[in-house]
Amino acid sequence: MTRALFFISCFFVLVYAQKYESLLIEKVLLQLFQKPVRLFLVDREKYHFPTIKVVKSCRDADVVLGRNEPKGCSGKPFFALSYKGFIKSSDAIGAFYWRYGRPQLFLKKEGLKKFHLFVPDSYQRYLR
Repeated sequence: MTRALFFISCFFVLVYAQKYESLLIEKVLLQLFQKPVRLFLVDREKYHFPTIKVVKSCRDADVVLGRNEPKGCSGKPFFALSYKGFIKSSDAIGAFYWRYGRPQLFLKKEGLKKFHLFVPDSYQRYLR
């Protein structure tokens, strides 16, 4: 019985965490772009964004979100969901991922400058 309760509680924690992860990513993207954003999701089933429009093609998107940058989406701002994807991509503007159970948020100066994106004062400490 305790094992079942443990697994049920872990499931709810993961679902709850994904909701806040989506809200954080949404807030950062809206602050950086300062306009309504069209987003292409590589992993469509994991995230739900209340105010960002999710598009089906990276050609129609303002920004791409995923663990690694898809091959056909070069030249678009890329927001990574892994450190490896953040480092590898020349189009990366930022990253949000978990490391040792703690959330990590980074913004890449070169990528933000390349795509002419505004960094608010409240996000200056996340620049790399």
